[in-house]
Amino acid sequence: MSIARLVLVCVAFFAATATPALAAGTLSVSVSGPGRVVGSGIDCSRALGGSVTGDCSEDYANVRECIDGPIRPICLLVPPFVGVTAGAGAPGFAFDGWTGDCAGFGASCSLEMDADYRATAVFKDVQDPSVTLTNPGALLRGGVTLIASASDNAGIARVDFTLAGVTVSDSAAPYSAGFDTAVMKDGATQAKAVAVDTSGRTKEHAIAVTLDDTAPTAQVDGPNGVTFVPGATPAWTIQASDATSGVKTVTCSLVATGAPASFSPCPAGGFTAPVKGDGAYVFTTRVTDFAGNVAEVVRTYAIDGIAPLSSVLSGVADGATTSETSLTWAFESEPGASFACRVYPAALTPGPFAPCSAAGSHTAAGFAPGVYAFEVQATDAAGNVEVGSVRRTFTVAPAPAGGGSSLNAAAKSAPQIRVNVTFTFKNSTKKQTTLTSLMVRGVPTGATVSAKGFKKTNAKGDVSLKKLLKKPFKAGSTITITVSKPGMGTAIKTLKILPRKTPTVSTKCQAPGATNATAC
Repeated sequence: MSIARLVLVCVAFFAATATPALAAGTLSVSVSGPGRVVGSGIDCSRALGGSVTGDCSEDYANVRECIDGPIRPICLLVPPFVGVTAGAGAPGFAFDGWTGDCAGFGASCSLEMDADYRATAVFKDVQDPSVTLTNPGALLRGGVTLIASASDNAGIARVDFTLAGVTVSDSAAPYSAGFDTAVMKDGATQAKAVAVDTSGRTKEHAIAVTLDDTAPTAQVDGPNGVTFVPGATPAWTIQASDATSGVKTVTCSLVATGAPASFSPCPAGGFTAPVKGDGAYVFTTRVTDFAGNVAEVVRTYAIDGIAPLSSVLSGVADGATTSETSLTWAFESEPGASFACRVYPAALTPGPFAPCSAAGSHTAAGFAPGVYAFEVQATDAAGNVEVGSVRRTFTVAPAPAGGGSSLNAAAKSAPQIRVNVTFTFKNSTKKQTTLTSLMVRGVPTGATVSAKGFKKTNAKGDVSLKKLLKKPFKAGSTITITVSKPGMGTAIKTLKILPRKTPTVSTKCQAPGATNATAC
């Protein structure tokens, strides 16, 4: 033994024999994250989400060490070496190192207890969360809800859902998020769920999807609004396409107007209607894409095997006598009908029908004295021709001598305009009535319709006077409507507003050249 070591031992020996043993130091450990630290007198642990429990601190006294001496053993007090070991963590957690006085050690830390020491074993989450999108399907449209299941050893903080670049988060199970694909661009994209655990670790699950909020295209070529004769079988060609998800079905329906549609697969390329009886029909083509978007095209037609009927509205009366040499008749039939006319001496065989001079009237001139016949025949939109015709016979007499008598005779023989005034009203009170519509019907072609604040020239058919109805009319007030045309007797209609009653309409007629109107 060296002299220096012998001196040290002796000093220590006498010090040791002179005083009691002193504590060398205290070791205090802690645990960050779920895990356990064990050592001599120490068993300290933390459960997932819990606090530190167990024996986490221990006092260590100096220990006596003796060596052989020349006379007897030489002993001294020295601080002990204490070891602690970081054990296994909770499932999914692993030891990540020490902080404090054990920093730099591996799982096992050994300290010479010559003072008080502190150390913390750190356990970190090494396990990613799991996440699975439980929907959606491959094609999405409209309002969509993405749903995911997620789990983790440390717990899920949130799930981030992303669709077409838009992200929505949910922090509570069951995890879901809603999206409106109508505001997104059609086409291929991803639906994605990212689970984020309480340690910040993430896991992603993505599904390829296609967004399709655009209706397919349906092109239907064929008749629309056409009237056919019995036995007709109208046909339509059909072309369907869809730019995103593709066409799934093309179905057709042919029903009577007013009946609910009844769809079944369309024949390839088009549809031909079977023979139908008289009536109106609706043909509908419905195209559906694989995303569920629908496009419909509607076409209508009618079958008409019934001949039309025409009626003469104005003109020289049947069997009447006139001295006028230019005469006009106004007539009507079913909507869409066309007319043919002829005027001829009644004693002769009539010539063929020819187009009338206007759509709903006919004017003939240059009559010599004699007996004549006027006929009009209607043809409807389906081509059905009126059986027979409407015929009026009349006599053209020489004009009487004298200007005044000639004027009176002409006035008396001139055809009289015959029109109807229709109206609707509401809120008829003691003081006023509100008219909601006002119409003159049966106006001959080329006539003038006038009232205070209203005038329409070259009128025909139905003429609306709605512009006069901007405010209610006072009880007792009147609206006078005049319908005139050269060579015809003027019709004067007067509508009178009554308190708390339906307005009344009175009629007067005024012959051409006359100064006063008289009862018709």
